[in-house]
Amino acid sequence: MASVSEGVAGVRTPGFQLTDNDRDLIRVVYEHRFLHIEHLSALVNRSYKKVHGRLFKLVENRFLARIEFRFQKHIYVIGRVGIDVLVEQGIASRELIEFRLRHQELKELFLRHQLLLVDLRCILELACRGTTVKLDTWREGKSLWDSVVTWRDRERLELPVCPDVFFTLKDGSRPEGRNRRRKT
Repeated sequence: MASVSEGVAGVRTPGFQLTDNDRDLIRVVYEHRFLHIEHLSALVNRSYKKVHGRLFKLVENRFLARIEFRFQKHIYVIGRVGIDVLVEQGIASRELIEFRLRHQELKELFLRHQLLLVDLRCILELACRGTTVKLDTWREGKSLWDSVVTWRDRERLELPVCPDVFFTLKDGSRPEGRNRRRKT
């Protein structure tokens, strides 16, 4: 059974100031949807200990939320107050403010699957750092879903095709038109 920690509603820690580094953490969590502390530490290039301290404060002040499973690493997601920061920075649209967060409804199997995708994305992003190759496109979700038609015993069947992710790697050292590799 999962529990979600979002801090105490409306309560701010005395002396807490949101920093630019905190905004980066919020942005990275938004871009990836679900992250472990190790992912965050690597992606923002800050020590585990510093990230841990800030995550604690960000959850306490509802900028982020934390999904907790017994005997497993916490999973960090966007909190209600974090949405305001994203909209203020122009990273997310105003419609996100009206969106109902449903972190507490997610099942462990779904989250494990999503974290495999997050692992892949983080590995690709980190591997591309300092090279001419970059992760050019990363898309997930229903926009990728399609169907294929087949026949069985003279009966037309339409079968769903639901890839997890589509991504493109772009090599800046190669000529335009011959510098992309797409994978689904």
